[in-house]
Amino acid sequence: DGKPQNTSFGDVLQQVYPVYRQVGLTWGCFNCFCLFQPGRSCCLLQRDKTFVTVEIFDNRTETWEVVHNDASWETRFHWLKGSNRQSNATIEWFVSPSAPSGSYRIRHFGHYKELKGFQSVITPYEGVSDVFRVASSFYYQ
Repeated sequence: DGKPQNTSFGDVLQQVYPVYRQVGLTWGCFNCFCLFQPGRSCCLLQRDKTFVTVEIFDNRTETWEVVHNDASWETRFHWLKGSNRQSNATIEWFVSPSAPSGSYRIRHFGHYKELKGFQSVITPYEGVSDVFRVASSFYYQ
């Protein structure tokens, strides 16, 4: 798997906007591994797990809670195979009118394969977007 120099797998290539309205679309673009190459053992490591989570910050517990993952109808995971074995993932979340106002983030999980000597090593990675707000309006009072 390849990535641009001076970057890491999971780095956010294009950040989210700071505020989104309910009934909107958020998205971020991440450095990613080659997802669907036949026979790749790293694809098997992701089985029964998720590539994407959308999380809301709970002010009461001061923790992040998963509200959607890649199995949710509201999320889309687009993988683009680039040149030089480099891939990108664009993650979209369609914000429903019932989404609570609050602070959110998008996380991406995966594994990449690299050669160390003559041995293939599979390593997990994750990327996280900046925190953004979902609000019923762009106007602040």
